[in-house]
Amino acid sequence: MFDELNKYQQNGHFFLAPGDQLSKVCNAPDKQAGVFLAYALKNGRIELVFIGGTGEIDKKKLISIQNSKTNL
Repeated sequence: MFDELNKYQQNGHFFLAPGDQLSKVCNAPDKQAGVFLAYALKNGRIELVFIGGTGEIDKKKLISIQNSKTNL
């Protein structure tokens, strides 16, 4: 399932269980923009449940980085 990520410069994954703190288990690099996929394991099947991204494009069409790990 994670083989598709190998074509990107930086990639990885982590598991989030009920009761976990996202800021403790997330291994995303600080101060970088990116795309993330969230999967759920349900009834023995893996389902894509969310696609999101971090950062935003400013007026010069450059990606500005947000501090996404604060207050998680």
